[in-house]
Amino acid sequence: MTAAGPDAARGGPPLPHETERLRLRRLSPRDLPHFQAYRSDPEVGRFQGWQALSDDDAAAFLQAMAAAPWCPWGDWFQLGVAERESDTLVGDIGLCLRHEYGPMLEIGLTLAAAAQRHGLAAEAAQAVLALVFAHTDAARVVAISDARNAAALRLLERLHFSRVAALHADFRGEPCLEHHHVCYRPERGPAALRPARAADATAVAEVLILSRSALMPFALAARSDEETRAWVAAALIPSGGVTVAEFEGRVVGVLAVSMRPQASWIDQLYVHPAHVGAGIGSALLAQALGTLPRPLRLYTFQANLGPRAFYERHGFVAIAFSDGRGNEERCPDVLYELASST
Repeated sequence: MTAAGPDAARGGPPLPHETERLRLRRLSPRDLPHFQAYRSDPEVGRFQGWQALSDDDAAAFLQAMAAAPWCPWGDWFQLGVAERESDTLVGDIGLCLRHEYGPMLEIGLTLAAAAQRHGLAAEAAQAVLALVFAHTDAARVVAISDARNAAALRLLERLHFSRVAALHADFRGEPCLEHHHVCYRPERGPAALRPARAADATAVAEVLILSRSALMPFALAARSDEETRAWVAAALIPSGGVTVAEFEGRVVGVLAVSMRPQASWIDQLYVHPAHVGAGIGSALLAQALGTLPRPLRLYTFQANLGPRAFYERHGFVAIAFSDGRGNEERCPDVLYELASST
């Protein structure tokens, strides 16, 4: 049974949808030979979440996709990618619409080996992204790729996805590193920054709690959710130096800074998981860079690879590493510094 979402998916696009070289269409039982040929290729499936199917199971899957509704909430919908002229199936694109910190869609793409390295993956993905934003309620599209899948990482960069996290995972019984990428609706506007008020305490705490839970699963929380809410209301916001980012009337990002004798500090910089990769972290960091004297320092966890790369792109340099015995979470950390200009 299809899981119901908070809002119905918009009406599906007219299919087939054609691009310069491709036809995006529903899968069909007649695609069985080509579908099985590329889905049985171990190199094609090396980093994919699906497993090769028997002919009977594949035929049943194609029949189900031929009749499935467009992007049902909570279920994967597989769209066929065919050559425009011959209508021969050369791949498929998986789409899963769900509610995860707001309406979002996860995407996955598979192409036959012979169809790779010709720009067809980008052509298909660009067309599908346009269809998704026109015919679903998804506010963002998420793609997850194994760090070893260099071709997929290049494709996501070409499509202007932002890498928002690099998390350790288990893939087919083996440890791996997964890169999480996101892109947002083209018409999305910027967030507004303002000083935090006492009335923001609940929303600020929610950003901290959700961001830590979703993006830093490797660091066990030192406080319960209730303790975090109480600390934000009684200590963090009253201390001053807190800026919030607001989007469509909701707090979606938090910056807390302080001044100490030898350096300025970024004590907190968190973005709501549904808004990571939308430029909010950059806007908050720019606020800090524009108002704080150097040197400017901050701590983050060693395993927090996405933020570490983010800070390094902005000129921060790692100056000390620890085993975590000095922080509340007891998680290995790294001290970054942006030195004074010379």
